[in-house]
Amino acid sequence: AICALSEFDLCGSYLGDIYDMILATRHTTQFYDNEMLSLICDIDLKGLAKPYDQFRIASEAIADEFASFPKNEYISGRIKWIESMLSRPKIYRTIFFRRQCEENARKNLETHLKEMREMQVKSIKVHAEAKEQSNAV
Repeated sequence: AICALSEFDLCGSYLGDIYDMILATRHTTQFYDNEMLSLICDIDLKGLAKPYDQFRIASEAIADEFASFPKNEYISGRIKWIESMLSRPKIYRTIFFRRQCEENARKNLETHLKEMREMQVKSIKVHAEAKEQSNAV
């Protein structure tokens, strides 16, 4: 990210701030002391609270981004990510987004987790059946 940003004529402090904002959207740290980073993270996660049909479309777009990965790896990774989000005491860092989005985001994630677990079971069955057929030959 720093290399890409360095192509722009930005002073060092802006570069560092933008870099921090980009890294914040990885959502690997639960809370930030920085209000701006907290807001950036909440804006990034706003889509989790959309009506479920819109949430699902966005989830399918994410799956498309990971199309180069084996399906079972994508499913396992997605399940881990959903579980990590649901294990947080609060998904959103700012009061505004917690009030506006927290409840619906949790519902969407719980529904999506159930769907992903069902996909995982189907994927395991398909893999096992394919293995049996190859062993029978």
